[in-house]
Formats: sequence, C-alpha cells, structure tokens
Amino acid sequence: MVKRYFLSNKDIKELSNAVGELGSLFRNAKKVEVYELNEAVTVYIIDDKPLVAKLMIKMDTGTKEYIIPLLTYFYINPAYMPNYPVITVDDGAVPPHRQRS
Repeated sequence: MVKRYFLSNKDIKELSNAVGELGSLFRNAKKVEVYELNEAVTVYIIDDKPLVAKLMIKMDTGTKEYIIPLLTYFYINPAYMPNYPVITVDDGAVPPHRQRS
C-alpha cells in the first residue's frame, strides 16, 4: 500500500542538507509530498512534479540508499543532463521500410 504525506518545513530542511547537490531543489520548494511506494522505493513530489526518488538496494553487505533525480528533473533542468554520446543518422543511410507479403 502506498503511503502519501507532506513534509514539514523542518523535515524539508533536514532532507535538503542530506541529499548533496539536489538539496537546492528541496530548499526552494513550496511543498514536498512523499510517496512511499514500498519499502525500497520512495518518490518525492516537489511543487507537484516527481523530481527525485530514493531507492533502497539490498546487497550481501547490507542495504544501500541512493537518492536519484528522475527524468522529469532533467526535462525541467536540461543543463544537468548527462553528456551522453549522440549519433545522427542521415535519412539516406536507412533503407525504406518494406512490407512483407
């Protein structure tokens, strides 16, 4: 069952100090809603946008916690998009689609 609640200003401040570079997202937020989807996944809705998730990954040595930005974060902040290689394909390089008989 999903647990859903809003964070208090005090909780927002504590969270913003704990998440490193993503802290400014929380500090500048008017409201932060938390969706605990299960014991391993929590999504933070910041000003009505799902921007950050917390993942709890079980390993042989214990459990690790990861705070990661979601794709909506990169859509809103394209300057932070990782620089992945880009491939451009010329239209002439792709044969036309043939229908099977």
